[in-house]
Amino acid sequence: MKNSFVHKGFAVSMTAVRNDADPERVRFDVAAVIEDISTGQILLNETRPVEALDKEQMTAERALNHCAREARNLIDGGAKA
Repeated sequence: MKNSFVHKGFAVSMTAVRNDADPERVRFDVAAVIEDISTGQILLNETRPVEALDKEQMTAERALNHCAREARNLIDGGAKA
């Protein structure tokens, strides 16, 4: 599943892929890229695992939402979560 958006002059692109390495946990690997639109400079290019912290089942949409919040926080000058 893919998602992309623009936030304060930065383009954010993300792709979530289910990782079935552990059959007891649902985990998604999310690749995220943050690019400064005005310069074309890549500020972040990483893949990170995302899994549910509670009993609710992780979905690709939830994994992307989690990473989108982190991306907006980074762009706004916050610390990486």
